[in-house]
Amino acid sequence: PPPRPSPGSPAACPRRPARQVASRLPAKALFELGGKPVVRLCMEALRALPAERYCLLTDQASADILAPFARQAGYQVFTGPKDDVLARFVMAADHFGIDHIWRGTADNPLVSAELSGLIQAAYRQRGAEYCVMRDVPHGSCIEAVSAQALRTVRAESTDPFEHEHVCPGIYRNPERYRVCHLDPPGQLRHPEVSVTLDTIADYQRLRAFFARNYRGEPLPLDLAIRELAQPEPTVPQTGRSA
Repeated sequence: PPPRPSPGSPAACPRRPARQVASRLPAKALFELGGKPVVRLCMEALRALPAERYCLLTDQASADILAPFARQAGYQVFTGPKDDVLARFVMAADHFGIDHIWRGTADNPLVSAELSGLIQAAYRQRGAEYCVMRDVPHGSCIEAVSAQALRTVRAESTDPFEHEHVCPGIYRNPERYRVCHLDPPGQLRHPEVSVTLDTIADYQRLRAFFARNYRGEPLPLDLAIRELAQPEPTVPQTGRSA
C-alpha cells in the first residue's frame, strides 16, 4: 500500500544535509553564485516542493555558520554526527516525527523542483521506500526515501560508505526494499551534464552561468542543460616555433 504518515506527524520533510568542510572544495556550500551562497540557492529551489517541514541538516561545527541562511530561507536547523550522515537523518526523523523524506544536498544550486516533484509523486503513488530519477544531469533532483527504511539500514549496516552517503544501503538492495527508478522527460535526459558543485572548475562554470542568467528566482534546468552542456571555450596557444 502507499506509504502513510503516522497520525499527528508531518507527512514529509525535505532534508538538506550540509557540511562546511569538503575534501575537494572546502566550504563549497558558502560559495556565492548570483550573489547568494550555494546552500541558500538549494533551499530556495526546494521550497517549491510541498512539505509541512523544511530542515537543513548539518553538524555542530557548521551550524552557526549555516543557520542564518537556513532562517532566511524558512528552514529549521538540526545538528547530528559529522561523519555518520545516515545517523543524522534518522535522528532528525525521530526528532520531528517524520515518515517520508525528500533529500537534497547543499552542493546542488540547480536542483530542479520540476523533476523533484515527479519523484515525490511517484514515491507516493507506487508505495516506494526509495525513489530517484535516472539519466538526468548530475545534481538536478532529490531522493525520496522512507525514514523507516533508513532506520533499518542504520541498525544493520556496518559499511562506512552507507553511513556517509545515507541511501546506498537501500538502493543496493532492491530485493529487500521497494525501489523506484523513474525516467525523465525526454528533453531533460542528459546524464552527461553535471550541474553540481564539486570542483573549482565546476564553480567557474556555474559562476559564469549565474552571472548571465540569475535574476533572483530558481533557474530552469533546460536552460542549464543548453548552456552547461556546451564545451568550454579554448584559448589558442601561442609561441614561437623552433
